[in-house]
Amino acid sequence: MTVYQLLYYFAIYAFLGWILEVAFHGAIVGKVINRGFLNGPFCPIYGVGMIAMIYLLTTVTHTEIQHIHFLIIFNVGSIVCTLIEYFGGWILDQIFHARWWDYRDMPFNINGYVCLIFSLAWGIGCVVAIGFIHPMIIDFVNWIPKQIGWWILGITYFGLTMDMIISVSIMIGLNEKLAQIDKLQKSLRIVSDELTERIGGGAMETAQKVSEAGVQAKIAGSELKENIVNVKDTAVQFKDNQVAELQQKINSLKETLTSDKFNLTKRLIDAFPSLDSHFYHDTLEDIKRIITSRTKRK
Repeated sequence: MTVYQLLYYFAIYAFLGWILEVAFHGAIVGKVINRGFLNGPFCPIYGVGMIAMIYLLTTVTHTEIQHIHFLIIFNVGSIVCTLIEYFGGWILDQIFHARWWDYRDMPFNINGYVCLIFSLAWGIGCVVAIGFIHPMIIDFVNWIPKQIGWWILGITYFGLTMDMIISVSIMIGLNEKLAQIDKLQKSLRIVSDELTERIGGGAMETAQKVSEAGVQAKIAGSELKENIVNVKDTAVQFKDNQVAELQQKINSLKETLTSDKFNLTKRLIDAFPSLDSHFYHDTLEDIKRIITSRTKRK
């Protein structure tokens, strides 16, 4: 397998993997969504899996790939693709501190990254790909004039590189916004609790002084009560203003993440409904609920 072939096989299988993901998700939930980490029509993990498969099969058996027995393809495909899926999920987890897919509710899963039913599905998929699809891909790649083919590869991989940079930036931006929302929500609770405690404590202290003042309080009763009410009203108004200001900032950030306008962050959340942040779980779940409720209203 030459570098030229490798680059084409990777791009083609990444594209076919994206089609499979979109079709599978559409069949399950009845909704067409651009699946995958990238914004473009590519799922690189499929490209990596098939390149690894082709390389191992041809290197180990020293046989033309179309002549390899389907049981060998099934077994190698199940193992290789399962390993790639496991380490792919683990690496994304370590980099972004988030779980992108979760099989923990599936039987025979390993840490939620892989499960038996999908491992078997990978094996079947590899048999179909190697036995029926790959020969057509070989013919297609050989049919393209190499001079034109290199130009196509250059444009394709330039787009993939830019897409990767944008997608990573989006995920970093999502984590930053989740951190901001989480910080503001904690500040909101602290401000609300502290001011409520101060207002309540101040009122109780004033009431106690009034009680202790006895005769003097009775003499200036109406004036003192009016001052107490004014001070309390001012404190309550200050609290309400502080809370409203923080809530407005929170709502603004949430609107940025859930807006229906050209929103690549929302697309990423839609593409991975099981996405779960280790540090900002509750905040992310709130964002996902907003997106879901808006989708249902349409």
